Amino acid sequence: NGNPLQDQLSQIAPDLKTTPGQSSLENARYEGVDTEGRPFVLTADEATRVMAKDTMGTTIDPSPQAGETVDLTKPHAQLFDATGAGGFALKASEGRFEQGPGQLRLEGGVTLSDETGYALDLKDADVDLINHRAESQQPVSGKGPAGSIEASGVKVEDGGQNIIFSGPAKMTFDNKKPAVSEDAK
Repeated sequence: NGNPLQDQLSQIAPDLKTTPGQSSLENARYEGVDTEGRPFVLTADEATRVMAKDTMGTTIDPSPQAGETVDLTKPHAQLFDATGAGGFALKASEGRFEQGPGQLRLEGGVTLSDETGYALDLKDADVDLINHRAESQQPVSGKGPAGSIEASGVKVEDGGQNIIFSGPAKMTFDNKKPAVSEDAK
């Protein structure tokens, strides 16, 4: 048609085109601290800014006061205690991060774990990064050094210090005696 820029744009594959104003970032990383000064880190293989639509269906930039909303591919959140250690981690297939309120929604193969060897499998999780909390109202199962658990849901509070399972719940303790090292004999 004689317009070189338009000719170049028409040659871009449709799956590589984005909505005007939409941006995407590979190997994304977001760091912050919660209300008590405890650090957290959120990473993802890819982060894509979510664009809003007005009442006519036209894509618009979200309100700057609302903060950014970002869709995440393979997100991983690490929430630490005040010393920068401990805490808990979550990973999933996908997620959505609301930067303003610090809310993270995780879905698909969600795993919640801590450094002591406990791991919970969840269908989804709502994570409040600002208050170091996580919750799922879907069935949960998990294993750790002391045994296993199945429950109807779970709440993680106080940066991982309190874990509350909702019922019905079934807990099985592993009563194996811990191995005694040669040094302890």
